[in-house]
Amino acid sequence: MPKITGGEAINEIRKTDKKTRIIVLTSLEDEHLINAFLKYSDAYLLKTRETPKDFLKKLDEVAFTEKQEVRDYILQKIKKSKEEKISLTRRQLEITYAIKHGLKNNEIANKLSITQRAVEKMVQNLFAKFKVKTRHELAVKFDEKKVYGKLTDEKDNE
Repeated sequence: MPKITGGEAINEIRKTDKKTRIIVLTSLEDEHLINAFLKYSDAYLLKTRETPKDFLKKLDEVAFTEKQEVRDYILQKIKKSKEEKISLTRRQLEITYAIKHGLKNNEIANKLSITQRAVEKMVQNLFAKFKVKTRHELAVKFDEKKVYGKLTDEKDNE
């Protein structure tokens, strides 16, 4: 946190609103810090060890809700989204890999010997297929899926 520490933030929150529930999410695993945070917060979660399911369960516990079925539904949707396969043509794969490598539309067109307009149209189709709005989001989502084969440059085969 850039201006104050987590402990200072908790103290400020507690001064103004004692009913606010506080969950500390951190990568710090020092026993002294954990005990200090737990004294003033409602839960302590470690970024390096907790799963999304653990985090949602802790949210339910801290909020005293019985809505576990909603959490399970959300987790299932997240899981299904990650497992969903998207089929791509070889050309779409080539364009996606070119985008991942930072090439612009005109560079992709030159590399693949097609028109820039064809590249633009295919990029828009890829955005729709992956349900994204930017090239960066496309690259990230493409990497998350990890279901597509790998294209290699001829140089890599030498």
